[in-house]
Amino acid sequence: MKTLLMMAGGTGGHIFPALAVAEKLRDAKINVVWLGSRTGLESRIVPAAGFQSDWLDIRGVRNRGWLRLLQLPFVLARAMWQAHQIIRRRTPMALLGMGGFASGPGGLVAVLTRLPLLIHESNARPGLTNRVLAPLARYVMCGFPNTVGLGKGADWTGNPLRADLLNIPPPSTRYRDREGALRLLVVGGSQGARGVKSGSAGSDCVIARRQATNCGPSIRKR
Repeated sequence: MKTLLMMAGGTGGHIFPALAVAEKLRDAKINVVWLGSRTGLESRIVPAAGFQSDWLDIRGVRNRGWLRLLQLPFVLARAMWQAHQIIRRRTPMALLGMGGFASGPGGLVAVLTRLPLLIHESNARPGLTNRVLAPLARYVMCGFPNTVGLGKGADWTGNPLRADLLNIPPPSTRYRDREGALRLLVVGGSQGARGVKSGSAGSDCVIARRQATNCGPSIRKR
């Protein structure tokens, strides 16, 4: 059975589109192995979805201070060595990076070992990892026609959706028996929504009498 190494992590905006692709590949009898970070959201979500996983010792550096930034070359070198060992053991036919800092070491090793590297960017403005890897990749895909920062060769493929999202009943059915006060759910994407979530969680809602904010544990603790 052929193996593909899936690289995605950090936030749900990277992980869940990658899961949608991984599920389709699994249906096509392709063995999908996930390469991510031990500390990322993927370490909980991916094993629960039934995929084999290998973990790198790496974390993001954005807004983490000068010390984390100074440590980056050494952390990246160690993670690349770990990725190289995993690639030698798994012998994948290709690597697919779908965003997040955990994609960086594996993507760089793929280029150095001349393995096919594919990139997909779900956001209109790519993160640092995909901006770095895109010029080195064999094939680049994006979720929006106006995505910037990936070069002129990126193909607009749209964003993958998991099968369970396609089976959601229409609003006319979901809200048919809804009663009571209007409820407002505040949802943001990736780490760029941190300010929106933090602000809405601490403000009075003038639209609804009940307010819920969807956020990660790092914001919930603040």
